[in-house]
Amino acid sequence: MKILRLSLLVLFLILGFDSTATSAGKPFRFPEGRQGGGELRYINGLPVLTVGGTPEAMGEQIGALALKPSAPLVAHFREYLQKKGLDKIMPVINAAAEGLYRRFPEPYRREMEAMIAASGADRDLIVLGNTAFDLSRILGCTGILVGGSRSAAGGPLYGRNFDFPFDDLIAEYSLVIVYRPEGKKAFAMVTFPGLLAGNSGMNEDGLAMGANTVNRTGDGAPSFDPEGMPYSVAAREVMETCGSVLEFDRWMRSHSRTGMGLLLAADTKRQRIFEITTKNIGVRDPEDGLLFCTNHFRAPPMAAVRPCRRYAILEKNSSKKTYSVADLSRLLNAVNQGRRTMQTMVFEPAKLVLHLSLGRGPTSARPLKTLDLKPLLKGR
Repeated sequence: MKILRLSLLVLFLILGFDSTATSAGKPFRFPEGRQGGGELRYINGLPVLTVGGTPEAMGEQIGALALKPSAPLVAHFREYLQKKGLDKIMPVINAAAEGLYRRFPEPYRREMEAMIAASGADRDLIVLGNTAFDLSRILGCTGILVGGSRSAAGGPLYGRNFDFPFDDLIAEYSLVIVYRPEGKKAFAMVTFPGLLAGNSGMNEDGLAMGANTVNRTGDGAPSFDPEGMPYSVAAREVMETCGSVLEFDRWMRSHSRTGMGLLLAADTKRQRIFEITTKNIGVRDPEDGLLFCTNHFRAPPMAAVRPCRRYAILEKNSSKKTYSVADLSRLLNAVNQGRRTMQTMVFEPAKLVLHLSLGRGPTSARPLKTLDLKPLLKGR
């Protein structure tokens, strides 16, 4: 398993730090449409796909309305592998991804298989995309959590930059997917087509979450546990079953993890950062109503702090009495990573509102568009 994980890491390092291939022509735009109970439409200029029902129904809706139109992205990825000669090691990489995929709960596999069938997408590449976050760590995101006492918006705020190095084409394929699964909580995720779960989301109870990667820990924990719960599965279960930060905390402590990273959580009352490895869980709560996060562990025994330009900027700007959505937008722009910053967002858990900028980076340099999630999550 160590050899397989190393092969996949090499693959994503090459993909992530060589963005010489660029797309030509007009930027991609998701076509509006309906499939079964699903609908893709633009709300305030943002592509929003609403799906619901059984796992098979949601998979079919996502596959037909979002993944099928994204065929140029999948084709580009396949051509890039061939250009780099990586297609020769794909059997090894696919074996690693398939091994993790087999550990997905059966309903999620049914959803993914229905999505693949409805889109006609390459199954191996979709499985790879849904296990990549477990087998490699290449994200460089930034998070800002603001408690109610420091908020000028009438409730807590959670701001986030999603930074991803493979920016030459994928940035155009960001969208919001609103899930209304049968018998579970409804939730919205800022994501890409073909993924079981994205890295940023909020559910109908106002629990917002996000994930940042970490490459170094001080607790000596193995960086990968093949018996742990895959990230995509964990993110979906949390969104579908947890209604608060405290429930999220209890859920975290009852499940093992495939790897290490930072999980940010905010609800209408609390904000918390979980610093997790395959051995330990550390917690950071707000100091005077503020909490910042980049890509380093800061809680013992995992703490492995290194100089971080973004974190220093955040700390330097921590003296304001209160913070508005506009303040967080400006602060996120101050720590953007250029083209790699392809999603910028601010969640308002108490209002079920999302402020969002998508597309070619830095997205933080453009105004955030407001999306009221309440009617979408409540099924109206």
